Amino acid sequence: MRDYLLNWLKHTQKIQQQLRALALEVWRHRLARPSHDYMSLAEFDRERTIKESLMEHIITACVEASQCGHFIVCALRGESHEEQELDAGQAAFEESMPKDELLAVQLIGSALRGRQDQVRAHWRDLKIALRSQAVLYVPLVRGGNPDSIITVRNRQQVLRTLLAWLPRLGLLTETRELIDVIRQMERNVPAGPGAVTEFDDLFDLGFRALVDCVIRATNVDEAQDLAPSTESGTELVSCLESMTESMLVTWLAHSRTLRLSVLEKVKATGPWQELVDFIK
Repeated sequence: MRDYLLNWLKHTQKIQQQLRALALEVWRHRLARPSHDYMSLAEFDRERTIKESLMEHIITACVEASQCGHFIVCALRGESHEEQELDAGQAAFEESMPKDELLAVQLIGSALRGRQDQVRAHWRDLKIALRSQAVLYVPLVRGGNPDSIITVRNRQQVLRTLLAWLPRLGLLTETRELIDVIRQMERNVPAGPGAVTEFDDLFDLGFRALVDCVIRATNVDEAQDLAPSTESGTELVSCLESMTESMLVTWLAHSRTLRLSVLEKVKATGPWQELVDFIK
């Protein structure tokens, strides 16, 4: 089985490299400028739409291939002993990963094996590594670079996996901290005008996972250590209300820093004051 996993890991790495190269090649391809007649403009718009759609599919495929590689690494680490030396292919794949991504994969592997102590140890290192990483990207239609987009969307996919798995291990505090870290990442590493934020979706995913964990803990025997003191609906509602109030603090902090891309054009003092006067 290990040999099969290693072969698939090498194949996955090759696919990722080829997809990144393809994304750059398509991105660099320049469409012929249209003339002023209607048919030429319509053809240009059709080709532009095809190019943008192709780019989006390539980027999505690259992210999926990356996630596949992450879970193969998790499986390989699960089969090997701590002191066992890594295979050359696995070592090369892990060396090509950003530090925060590698730490996240190690954490996910421990989570899949149900080792909470290892998860907490990896989480401390991962929390520090994430704060200096980008979680925002400028989309292609606004001049974004596909290589940067792939890197950030890989990281976002890892964050989604963490938000889904941490609550299942009863690591509610770590899940709450991760959501806060994501908000800090947006503030610490801005991507520039027109950047796309995924915080709304990540917050929703994490909050739903937390709520689901609390509800399940009231009925699942294996999670009695996570359950409220009684099984009454009143206690459950009270627990959910307390958690919601805590999460609301993070949401409001994010809302206060939310930027509207249309207003990025009037950052200068003069145009901004003119806009304020007009609104008044």
